[in-house]
Amino acid sequence: MKRRQYGEAASRFEAAYAADPQPSYLFNAGWALLKGGRLEDAHALMERCSELTGDVEVTREAGRQIAQIGARLAKSRGAIRLVLAIPNAPVSVDGVSVRGPFPRTLWLSPGRHLVASEHPGHYPFQQAIQVTAGRLLPVEVAFEPRSAGATILVRSTPSGASVLLDGKPAGSTPLAIRGVAPGPHRVQVMLPGMGDQTEPVLAVDGEASIVGVTFGSSPLGREIPLAPVDEAKAETPLVKKWWFWTLIAVGAAGVATGVGLGVVYSRSGDAESAPPTYHVRF
Repeated sequence: MKRRQYGEAASRFEAAYAADPQPSYLFNAGWALLKGGRLEDAHALMERCSELTGDVEVTREAGRQIAQIGARLAKSRGAIRLVLAIPNAPVSVDGVSVRGPFPRTLWLSPGRHLVASEHPGHYPFQQAIQVTAGRLLPVEVAFEPRSAGATILVRSTPSGASVLLDGKPAGSTPLAIRGVAPGPHRVQVMLPGMGDQTEPVLAVDGEASIVGVTFGSSPLGREIPLAPVDEAKAETPLVKKWWFWTLIAVGAAGVATGVGLGVVYSRSGDAESAPPTYHVRF
């Protein structure tokens, strides 16, 4: 199959999931994207599948794919884990809208990036982040309600850093300093063992100034292991079993002929070696 055909197959499985939210649709959509070379999108769908499915075998295989895709991506990219304090708030990275659902892992090129979001009745969220290849950086998109007077919003990654405003202790991140006198100020953010950063801020009456600092990223952990899976020790993966490829072949035929299809995943029998049952709908 060509990449375009894999993309069409993935779209059909996602459409099937929208009509009938079976997590197995997401797995097959993610697998089609993986075969089509769209690693980031495949990783995102596998994550969603692993969070939603109640089938042990599909969950295990989705986890395998997350680990393997993550190991490939981590060779040249870093990842951020986006968490929204207000569900469904629009969020963008470098001006490009990011589609949910959230939390979501997003793969980015190494370097500086800007995460931004807005929500009615709250000050806009903006945070500059530094992405490092092979490392995971958690980013929480949090909002502060609008208030009268000048406000300085201070955020850090990781959080819990001490904040000084013009040399005086003001609290710990994430922090909203309200009632600040309009004019120039200096905000110093300190984290034990990771140094400190000082930023000049111009406070404006009725507005919020945002200070965001990043002290470093955390190594990729259990969610996205760097080490590839040892295939010699691993059990036969889902995608190498005859009944899985029968399903993919049916999906490919559906794409080639332009016939819509859906596949309902279910298990029957107690035998460990018996394949799940798929009901193919044309």
